[in-house]
Amino acid sequence: MPTRLAGVTMERANPSEQLALQRLLGLGLGDTVDVDLLRSRLRHLALASEAYHSVWLRPSGEGDSARFHLALRRASSRVAGLGLAYDNELGGRMWAGVVDRRILGQALEGSLALFLGGLRKELYAGLRRNYQVGRQLLSPTLTARVATEDVRRFAPDGEELDEVETREAIGFLGAERGLPGGWEIAAGLQAHAWHEPGREDRSTLGTVVRVVRVSRTRGRVVWLEGVWAGLYRRAALQAEVQARLGTVRLTPRLRLGWGEALPLQLGFPLGGDDGFPGLHIGERRGDREAMLGLLFTVPIQGPLLARIEFAGGRSGAGGPLVDDEGWTGGVRAGIGAETPVGPVRFEYGYGTEDRGALFVRLGRWF
Repeated sequence: MPTRLAGVTMERANPSEQLALQRLLGLGLGDTVDVDLLRSRLRHLALASEAYHSVWLRPSGEGDSARFHLALRRASSRVAGLGLAYDNELGGRMWAGVVDRRILGQALEGSLALFLGGLRKELYAGLRRNYQVGRQLLSPTLTARVATEDVRRFAPDGEELDEVETREAIGFLGAERGLPGGWEIAAGLQAHAWHEPGREDRSTLGTVVRVVRVSRTRGRVVWLEGVWAGLYRRAALQAEVQARLGTVRLTPRLRLGWGEALPLQLGFPLGGDDGFPGLHIGERRGDREAMLGLLFTVPIQGPLLARIEFAGGRSGAGGPLVDDEGWTGGVRAGIGAETPVGPVRFEYGYGTEDRGALFVRLGRWF
């Protein structure tokens, strides 16, 4: 087995792309060939970069030396996308975005996205580049988000009050790393400036750590984030798993949230974007949240599914995350379908506080 690297050449690649691809394959660590590392990098190349449909090594050489003449089948350098969703309480929402994988011909990825909805509007921009640190492949990342959000407010009996307009700008400078199984880790510095009524404009700098797992069929299934900033602290966990019992699919979901001196828009509404059975989406916003739900889905015919979810949880302002007070329960049932354009759900929820709420959603919420 050859162990010495005699050289790497590529077809129609400038120096920037050649260096980036050598890092992706683990061929830039010296004049030796680490076969195990090369095998691992090839197996997970699609996770590290979407710039190539395929990469063929085409080795040659003699004795203990090997030279690779890489044959590249590149993906399109620019990709654009559009997404739509509708919720009976939150209204319509859309996003449009574009990714350029080789800005100005360099191995630098840029992305731009616009999110529009009845309550939140956001502009996002980001830059990423793969970089080799020892045997580890990281992506130094710079992102910026500017958003306005009308935060929903409710009286204790569920009556909706006037919305509160907030504005914010968030910048992130750090590194990301993709892992097998759809996992991604990110860590770095975060700058945050915001405005909310009744308080002076504020800004702060802090650190953020994020762990995410994404499923191709179910979207984001794990979200763990911790922010430690000068003016506030926030930790959040959202997770769900799936299991089968015959034809019945079980999906437990867990939400935990803790914060201190949070901006209004970073509070935790009970149930998050999916809401809580019997309550309005966005109700019971606080800086503490604990919720556990268990969803049962049963096939009816074709793509149609019967759905029923049991949930219990609490939210509050200050105090312990789990307390004896403030707990509520509920059940939500209806029908749904998995369609080519995303999930469709028609459900009705009822809670232990003797209140009900209709839930209609078309598409995957974002």
